[in-house]
Amino acid sequence: MGRATSVVTLLVILSLGLQTNGAQGYSDFCGIQGSHQVGFIVQPHGALGTYINAAEADIQRRQAGLCHLDGSGGEVTDSASSWWAMVYGAASGDGWAQIGYQHSITPNGAFYFFQWVIQSGPGHTLHGGVWGTPQMGDFHTFEVLRDNPSRCASDSGYCLEMERDFNQCFTQPNGTVVCPVTDFDPHNAWHSGSNAAFDAETGYPGSDVAGFLGNDTEANFKNVIEQDQANWASESWIAAGPPCPYYHTSVVMSYTHFQTYTDPPGHGAEC
Repeated sequence: MGRATSVVTLLVILSLGLQTNGAQGYSDFCGIQGSHQVGFIVQPHGALGTYINAAEADIQRRQAGLCHLDGSGGEVTDSASSWWAMVYGAASGDGWAQIGYQHSITPNGAFYFFQWVIQSGPGHTLHGGVWGTPQMGDFHTFEVLRDNPSRCASDSGYCLEMERDFNQCFTQPNGTVVCPVTDFDPHNAWHSGSNAAFDAETGYPGSDVAGFLGNDTEANFKNVIEQDQANWASESWIAAGPPCPYYHTSVVMSYTHFQTYTDPPGHGAEC
């Protein structure tokens, strides 16, 4: 099974300056860049087919501290943490479509984001954008859905839409309105099928995933649901990982509600 390496490879869409984050958990030093994820994935079940056609969850914005120094003490400008819902291709090298929150140094601050690519690796364009100012503690519904809106440009007329609170279009900081859809149908592009994922992620192990342990500060993924073929359900999930030892999940209700958090505070920069 392939797994996407996601938002932390993206975003130099804007350059709004450098700001480190004063949250309690992060390390000043970043460590080795990679995709460090914690959360859950959902695969198609039994006779229902090979494709998960939608992933949806109510996700909470929490703190995610960012590292900002390399091993020589120089500034790292692409440090980011993100948490999201995703549909991704099941084979190695397949791409993904995702939407959620991003906390980053470049661009500077916390945003909503989307990202998609048909295949991972060189030669394939990574599409994405950021917008908005999510407030600490707020919940928003994020959904990736295979549908056939008129703006789909695939041969079949179907593509993956990325929505926040069931809104299909967003205004980016430069004033551009974007209504994110893929330019491909996953049923045609990903021949081994597709899965859903609900994860928190960092681009460097010196940063935090969203949330901290205790005092109701974990980041919540609630009302987690998938569309397996045409059926909406909260189906059994598989833990993502292996995560860094200080990135954790806590299941509140099986298959529908979990939390992510970073513990211990002041962790290192190695996984």
